[in-house]
Amino acid sequence: MLKALLIITVMGGGEHYVNMPDMPTCLEAKEVIYNQDPSLYALCIPQEDDTKKVSEMFEMFKSLVEKMKE
Repeated sequence: MLKALLIITVMGGGEHYVNMPDMPTCLEAKEVIYNQDPSLYALCIPQEDDTKKVSEMFEMFKSLVEKMKE
């Protein structure tokens, strides 16, 4: 599943980053932010799920170990 990063920027230059579980949740949060204060800027950026990468690497390693046992 593709995760998202919500970036909120304030006119004074401050930024706030929030990791979101998925893009629809991020977009909903973005709308809530705009409705609270239109002077804030919010952006949702897609992020790859790191747990998937780690899991794939572990499976490759596990497969290699199994082949070595044979």
